[in-house]
Amino acid sequence: MEPKVKAVFDIANTSENIGEIDECLKWGETSYLTHTPKSGTTVRLAPLKSTPQKYGLFVHCQTRLIEEFSLVYPDLDYNKNRGVLFDRRDSIQEEPIKQFIFAALTYQLRKKH
Repeated sequence: MEPKVKAVFDIANTSENIGEIDECLKWGETSYLTHTPKSGTTVRLAPLKSTPQKYGLFVHCQTRLIEEFSLVYPDLDYNKNRGVLFDRRDSIQEEPIKQFIFAALTYQLRKKH
């Protein structure tokens, strides 16, 4: 299992608020969403079609996740309001990936408060 994919399940398992994760395909891309409870928004893991050496962790474009995350990590590469981009040629940036996944999987919980 790729480290990024494993991180989704590891993060979900460490938080009682996130609960069960469903893995599915959305727009032909591997996606992860909270099942019970509906604590977050869908996270998609996908390569960029225009730049194959890059991949992204994408969320629903109507969330404020990218706006919020870019305040903490202004130097990362972003795909508008849709996702955080990473380059396969670079070492894996575990901490930003984990924080972004956690923020996505708990988005609805934070939005309610």
